[in-house]
Amino acid sequence: MSAVVCARFRAPTRAGAGLDAPALRVESRAVPGILHIDTDPGLLTNRRMSLEIGVGLAVLTGRRLSMPWADRIGNAPGPAPARHRGQGTAHQADPRPRMLDLWEVPVATVTDEEWVDAADDAPAALDWGIYTKCVYLADPQKVPHPGVIEFANGRTRFVRVPPSDDHALRILGRPLSWYSYFFHATGDTRRRLVDAIGRVRLQEPYTEFAASVVAGLGTYNVAHVRRTDLVRGIRAYAGVSPHQIARTLAEVLPTDETLVLATEAEPTSTLFDPIRATFRDVVFLDDVILGDHAAGFDALPFHEDNALGAVTQLVATSAERFVGTMGSTFTGLIQRERCRRDPAAPFRYTADYTPKGPVFREGRYVETHEGRYTWNRVGLKSSPDVLAWLREWPEAVVSPDDSVREPDRKDPRDEPIHAVVCTDTNPYGDWQCRFQEHTWLRAGQPGELVRLVGCPNGETPPRHERARVVKTAGANSHPRASASHPGFNRLWSLQEWLATEHPEGLVLILDSDFVFRGPVRTTVEQGTVVGQEWFDAARGSALADRLAPFVDVDLSRLQPVTWPALIDARDLAAILPRWLDLTADLRPFAWENDMFAFVGALAESGLDVRYETLGAWMNWPEEFVAGAPIIHYCQPVVGKDGARLWFKQGYKPWDPIGVDPNDAALDYCRDLLHLLDEFTGLQADLR
Repeated sequence: MSAVVCARFRAPTRAGAGLDAPALRVESRAVPGILHIDTDPGLLTNRRMSLEIGVGLAVLTGRRLSMPWADRIGNAPGPAPARHRGQGTAHQADPRPRMLDLWEVPVATVTDEEWVDAADDAPAALDWGIYTKCVYLADPQKVPHPGVIEFANGRTRFVRVPPSDDHALRILGRPLSWYSYFFHATGDTRRRLVDAIGRVRLQEPYTEFAASVVAGLGTYNVAHVRRTDLVRGIRAYAGVSPHQIARTLAEVLPTDETLVLATEAEPTSTLFDPIRATFRDVVFLDDVILGDHAAGFDALPFHEDNALGAVTQLVATSAERFVGTMGSTFTGLIQRERCRRDPAAPFRYTADYTPKGPVFREGRYVETHEGRYTWNRVGLKSSPDVLAWLREWPEAVVSPDDSVREPDRKDPRDEPIHAVVCTDTNPYGDWQCRFQEHTWLRAGQPGELVRLVGCPNGETPPRHERARVVKTAGANSHPRASASHPGFNRLWSLQEWLATEHPEGLVLILDSDFVFRGPVRTTVEQGTVVGQEWFDAARGSALADRLAPFVDVDLSRLQPVTWPALIDARDLAAILPRWLDLTADLRPFAWENDMFAFVGALAESGLDVRYETLGAWMNWPEEFVAGAPIIHYCQPVVGKDGARLWFKQGYKPWDPIGVDPNDAALDYCRDLLHLLDEFTGLQADLR
């Protein structure tokens, strides 16, 4: 068995104390470790969805899969015609199956007993909450493919399982999502992932029995009409009338061919009268299976409603045509398996009851928008997390990500960088970040631009076209500080991002009022920080005087460094607790408290500091910051006449700049105003 290589991690806490830096130790383990995830508490298809996510995570991490295998799948909704058929048998005190009773699992698994023994030694769990809100970054590359922004579709929580040499890892949360909408993977990684999940199949006795039912039906079409629990659970669906369902079916299915109805509702219900009046031959699949094929069904290892549902899905997959119910994961699995047989197979539904916006015609959602993925193009107005389960997507089978190749970087300086800016939802900060995004893209900066948005009160973060937006709980407060300060939001947000996403590689620390006039093309090894020398602090003893009461370090080790700064993500995680605490300590004494704290935290960390001209802070001498790829417009732009030419505090976002950039006294100030003039002109054209 091949060795699995992992690196140890600890899950950081939000408080400043207690964040352990990821240790540098890496070791080989001959026996793959364990990855434990919960299962979804829902019914048949929801259980399979959670199993598929578990299989995908096991494949990506090289670990054996642990789930609550002993849990029985809940009873089906509605009348449940097969519920009691298995009771009374000697080998089944509880007739309901478990996941391993129904499906083949193509990865190594761990028994519940082994997990109980291993769980005590597992480190702090990763808590992902409900998976509908998450995007899993599956690619091994340090920076995700740019398509991840359209993939996220407005979701702002990105997760991954970090490398770890702990034998057992646990993920908390509800694994509810179609894998097509959860795993962002490209190229070889996606192909490996989809292949493995595709080998989650119903076990042979059930597939053979389903084949016999299919053979007996001849040529047929299937409609899945979900009513009972869906009507109660989704208020809008209650407004879908039986006549509306019948009309849609007649639009897309030949009325003179056999229509097989798959439903949890009673066949005698008046719900089906309009369908009976429209189609020549209507049969109910439950009647076919439990009547014509009763002996074969009763011979199955499990022969209750979950087995009936699983067989029903296979029979529907083999139909000539299929129409399902929007919002039913039962329908979603059928449509995905039909898509595996024919990638051009349409995803049709009996009715549209989603919020007003999409075009629904002949049972299909018409693609009316531009976008990389189907969910971008059909324009459903449901929230992004709801789309994780509302329907399955063709991307489960075919995706533009299949053909993605890792870029060939001929220049070693083109190491992708996580350029990270932290804000809240303030409109002015939003304008600044969009200006920054424009210049980042214009400069051709390798890597990604990440905007961490502190939303401590559940605010809705904005969307960007090219910057990846990550929602955090970051707030402008600290338990040790009596007054609020935006710098705290930056540090809490950075800490949460590192703890949740476990990024690898270089982080470029930015402010929202930074713009790019060129790319940062510097490589940094772990253990070294490269930053801009702090011009003002480099003169005199102010730095040492300010930090002396708070740091336990030889003051001669203090180096006046500030951002923009490049630092390895592991080093950033290591210094953040101290950076936070020092910021709180210094809050009463200096408005630049987080800047002083950065210097102090680096000095105490023992990291090497190297200066490089990365950022031109407004009105620093030209000779001090000549050629800097980033401009910081923190102070007024001074004109050639020595007077104020432009200042962000007097500027109304999106308006023309109202001055001639060439009147600026310093070259980099002139470049800033040219960039702003270009940006406002483009925005005016768009409006």
